[in-house]
Amino acid sequence: MAAAVPAISVISGVYGIYSGMQQSKEAGKAASEQEKPTRQQAALTEDQYREQASRDRKTADIALAENRARAAASGTEANGSMDIFNSAEKDRFNQEIEWLLKAGKSNVALGIDSGYAAADVTRSQGKAALGNALAGGFKQIGGGVDDLNTRYNWW
Repeated sequence: MAAAVPAISVISGVYGIYSGMQQSKEAGKAASEQEKPTRQQAALTEDQYREQASRDRKTADIALAENRARAAASGTEANGSMDIFNSAEKDRFNQEIEWLLKAGKSNVALGIDSGYAAADVTRSQGKAALGNALAGGFKQIGGGVDDLNTRYNWW
């Protein structure tokens, strides 16, 4: 029975290392699973901002067309102050749309960074579990081998 104690220690150490490797592997899988909804949400958010920009462009085009129609109906010439006004309005609309798209990209990037950071934490936990398992396992194996050597002087 006395010889079984060091052998059990060695076996326990090997199993601890194996268990840590499995935990690390599972943490990697879990991290990948965490990233999937992050990518999906990013794509959805980007689509929403693009759709809003498209709607805003249509609204701007309608507003500019109405301005031209009103000017024409009032007898105002297409050149001059009306052109300047329409050009300024068009620039303002374009700036708003550009800002919307820029805000959308920023929002998407923030969501991706946040999701990937959470996945990185999971991966780090798996690596820490592996490191702890390796340290503990080798310590147990070393203790068992040392005990066997002390008992049987085989080393």
